[in-house]
Amino acid sequence: MGRDKTLPIFYYGGKTMRAMIFIDGGYFFSALRDRFERPTPDIKYQELAEKELLKNDTLIRIYYYNALPPVYSDQEKYNKIQKLLWQISLKKPSQKTEEEIKAEEQFRKDNKQMNFYDSLRYRGIEVKLVKLKRDPDLPGRYKQKGVDIYLASDMLSLAYKNAYDIAVLISGDVDYVKVVEEIKSLGKIVAVASFKYGRSDDLIKSCDRHIRLDDIIDNYVIRK
Repeated sequence: MGRDKTLPIFYYGGKTMRAMIFIDGGYFFSALRDRFERPTPDIKYQELAEKELLKNDTLIRIYYYNALPPVYSDQEKYNKIQKLLWQISLKKPSQKTEEEIKAEEQFRKDNKQMNFYDSLRYRGIEVKLVKLKRDPDLPGRYKQKGVDIYLASDMLSLAYKNAYDIAVLISGDVDYVKVVEEIKSLGKIVAVASFKYGRSDDLIKSCDRHIRLDDIIDNYVIRK
């Protein structure tokens, strides 16, 4: 009988394993937003990792991948926004145009996201960010591209360097199937942690074990 991939098997042959966790930030944020009412909650990542994802294994590092906010992805736009915000700061609230109010709101939103990334770093999580790309079909809009490639490249590179025994991937994206299979071919163990909705069955089938975040995530929400 084949092993049930949903069971939390964390101990192999009496040996403690070295583990790394790779978080697809875009996927994780969207899944949390869908599960909880806004604002999207923060998570006790270290506690989640040690109590649920690894248990007896040794955590080497947690990596978090996402994109820079729009203002920080475009230096030219950032410079323009900074100049505009300085000009806006000299005005009374009643004198501000709708465009200026939107610019202030966007900058506050982007700053909040950057502060979140800083909070992850403060907790010992390695944050890796890519720049958003301009969307050629929607002038003035940006789209996320390259986060999955960045994450997959790091997972594979670190596997070849024998930096870990177990990789825990928090994602549900089918695009990771090939890298999971390649890492397994190197003799590594790959676990996938995901939510019920927004996950690929092919990704679940490709891994050594699957961790259902729906069953445990509520215990690791930071209550404010």
